[in-house]
Amino acid sequence: EIEERLKMLEAQAQLHAVEEDKKRKQIEAEEKRLKETQARLADEETAKLKQIQEQEEKLKNEKQELLEKQQAEQLAIANEKEKIKREEERLQQLEAERIQREEQARLKREEDERKRLEKERLEQERKAKIREKKKRAALKAKKQEEKAAKHKRREAKINAAIKYQAMIRGAIIRYRYRDVLNR
Repeated sequence: EIEERLKMLEAQAQLHAVEEDKKRKQIEAEEKRLKETQARLADEETAKLKQIQEQEEKLKNEKQELLEKQQAEQLAIANEKEKIKREEERLQQLEAERIQREEQARLKREEDERKRLEKERLEQERKAKIREKKKRAALKAKKQEEKAAKHKRREAKINAAIKYQAMIRGAIIRYRYRDVLNR
């Protein structure tokens, strides 16, 4: 009975040992699977980290390229602005020179016009003086002619009067001395 019991206990112990071994193997398999899963997860995480680092590096490079491109564009814009500013200054200077030339030309034209008008005025004055002299001379000549004509008429009147008086005197004399003359 004891042996049976011992056998039974041994069988139970063996069964228990088999179960324990089975459990231990199961636990080991589970641990192995867990380790594999952890290793796989770690590998995946490492791959993800590496991918994230690569993306970060790529983004960093793109950002750097973009920054360099922006700086180059800003430099080009600044250069273009400076070029435009210089061109504007040059155009303003040319415009100022053109305006100055036009002003000088206008002043010269005005001076020439003033001289021409002054010359014309002097010429007109000279001609007016000549005309005035001619007029005065003509008036003088006319007055002299009128005076001469008046003088002639006066002389003619005087002569006529003298003749008339002589004729009347002659008539008076003849009348007074008619007796004498008739004898």
